[in-house]
Amino acid sequence: MSGIYVHIPFCKSRCKYCDFFSTTHLEKQTQYTEAVLSEWSDRRKELMGGIQTIYIGGGTPSTMSVELLRRIIDAIRQETQDSDLEVTIEANPGDITLENTLGNIISMCELAKVNNIIPVICSVLPADRFYWRPGVEPAQDIIRLNQMLKEYADSEAIQYIDYYSVLADENGALPQKYASDGVHPNPDCYEIMEEIVLKAL
Repeated sequence: MSGIYVHIPFCKSRCKYCDFFSTTHLEKQTQYTEAVLSEWSDRRKELMGGIQTIYIGGGTPSTMSVELLRRIIDAIRQETQDSDLEVTIEANPGDITLENTLGNIISMCELAKVNNIIPVICSVLPADRFYWRPGVEPAQDIIRLNQMLKEYADSEAIQYIDYYSVLADENGALPQKYASDGVHPNPDCYEIMEEIVLKAL
């Protein structure tokens, strides 16, 4: 099985630390999408054995409209009959709303059910800062998003796994003992998460 990486080069602003090709010319997104679809049409037969994963990175893919992203994903999806196809899209804080995020998760749950897969929703991990985006304070948004996820899970009788309440400190942060940068879990954190999910399932 093969994986596909699709590069979306658009960003609202360019970060000094990023070595990937990027551009702030957001008005060219439709033109770029057409180019990606044309390239895919020419080269899709090079893949052998089907497609297992689609990874959309950048740049900032979340600056693209849902419609344009869907066109790319749907074109690639036609090449596989695997209901377990995994699609991952990078996103930056501020580019999508909490409602967008919830809507994406609802869509994934609905697709899972159609394919006889039992969905499970996990809470977002705590964080009170992102070292790469000074000034962004996500703690309250994470609390609200987790509330929205649990409300949806309860309404649809979907298993909800709560990592947040176990890992968050009094400021809504992920403590340094679990993540040196306050965002990315270390092995000790993953061990706790494993215990939580195994008990829940």
